[in-house]
Amino acid sequence: MLSPSIPEISPKLEEMRLGKMMQSRRKQLGLTLRQLATNASLSAPFLSQIENGSTTPSVTSMVKIAAALGVPTSYFLDIANSNTLVHQSSQTHFYRLDQSHVRYGRIGSSLPERQLEPMILIYPPNYASEPVTHSGEEFLYVLQGRVRLTIGSETQVLEVGDSAHFNSGLRHLWSNDTDQELRVLWVGTPALL
Repeated sequence: MLSPSIPEISPKLEEMRLGKMMQSRRKQLGLTLRQLATNASLSAPFLSQIENGSTTPSVTSMVKIAAALGVPTSYFLDIANSNTLVHQSSQTHFYRLDQSHVRYGRIGSSLPERQLEPMILIYPPNYASEPVTHSGEEFLYVLQGRVRLTIGSETQVLEVGDSAHFNSGLRHLWSNDTDQELRVLWVGTPALL
């Protein structure tokens, strides 16, 4: 069983840092919130909440914002980059991106030509994701706990050792309906960070 050390990050500090960085880049480009919202296919009030530190986006929303601002997603994240071919578990740096306290740990390299983004995702008890669609495909393998995965109109419960592989263009969401932490190996395309 995986039990990597997970550094604690203040969600409020992370929200403030992300918001300030987004606002700074937006102003550098001379964009209004409405223009950024249009370019990122998100709402201006949501982007305003990010900028003032009252919320932070999901990974999917962060990818859209980064693309609209012309920067890689890693611009907003304090993550270690690695061009090595082997990843030791002691090198995994977990970070948070949203108020739900989901923790993300990159376990692949940051080679610029990579197509896959492998990560360990740790979901707190009683967590439900937002429903999303985006380009690419996803694979997940349950390491610990149980996940309720909905893809389109079909819902399945996956337990330790179960996996799913699907087109990310299909509306999907997942939830941890238990009182235990959920850990999954997640691999997606295109590379996010």
